[in-house]
Amino acid sequence: MSLLASWLAAAARDRPAACALRAASREWAYGELLALAGQGAACLRSSGVAAGAIVGCSGAAVDLALAAVACSSAAAALLPLDPLTVDSAWPRLQELAGGRLQRLDASPAEWSNYRGLAPAAADANDLALVIATSGSEGEPKAVMLTAGNLAAAVAASQQCLPLAAGDVWLGCLPLYHIGGMSLLHRCLRAGATLLLHSGFAAPAVWRDINEQAVSHVSLVPVMLARLLDATAGQPPPGSLRHALIGGGALSRPLCERALASGWPIRPSWGLSESAAQAATLLDPELEWWPGLVGAPLPGLAARIAADGRICLRGAQVMAGYLNPQWRPG
Repeated sequence: MSLLASWLAAAARDRPAACALRAASREWAYGELLALAGQGAACLRSSGVAAGAIVGCSGAAVDLALAAVACSSAAAALLPLDPLTVDSAWPRLQELAGGRLQRLDASPAEWSNYRGLAPAAADANDLALVIATSGSEGEPKAVMLTAGNLAAAVAASQQCLPLAAGDVWLGCLPLYHIGGMSLLHRCLRAGATLLLHSGFAAPAVWRDINEQAVSHVSLVPVMLARLLDATAGQPPPGSLRHALIGGGALSRPLCERALASGWPIRPSWGLSESAAQAATLLDPELEWWPGLVGAPLPGLAARIAADGRICLRGAQVMAGYLNPQWRPG
């Protein structure tokens, strides 16, 4: 079976009542999420989505998380999209894909009308996720990530920031970006809980960090700054082991302020093309300067090209950019 579906099935077999996904509206145990994923897959099949298709979906964070497990159960690749820009972005994405993209229009509330579908078979070379990005050069592109890319990325992150059953990762990054979607993959692989926020509000994030036994959180620097402002330097609870900071430059004053307040920050760097996290510094309190993000994750090799670009090589590096033939490379 395909990647997310296989991880979900394994966790549902071992800990069916454990919480897999928690959102403001409700939560799903692993057994419940597996059943819902099968119903979503049946909905996709009834809409003409075959194994190997790329399915575009926009919506709230929880809708994208549910779409991800449904697409995986149907052995289709998910293309998560920003609901605010989907209408303007869709024609260009269709052009990149040779007009072969499909849409998931039915909401998860409608999936209960379908009889669950057993997860479809897939292999490591099959497309699993497509992420739309403007990249650093501003040209609209879409990154093709295979099941093998995503599995390698999760394994490398796990070596750097261990995550286990019973842990809780708070996600407040958009799931139509790789930084947000990658959290779902890490949590399902570990049998952990993804505590999903629909956006960032410092009081709500701080409340859940304290009340929900959050072990991991992913933030961009401006989110970290707002949390420090909102808490007036109060340290986070000891249950928080890792605060992954990426998506922008971390300034020296902000780093020093966070460390002085007891935050376990882990400056990091990554990109859609590397399936998110590519480098992480675990001990910034020992030695840090602006721009330092640690060594590449296990399995990644990096070099600086003559034009100054960072070149990465490894199993988690993308299959290629979306093209009309969906050809890797």
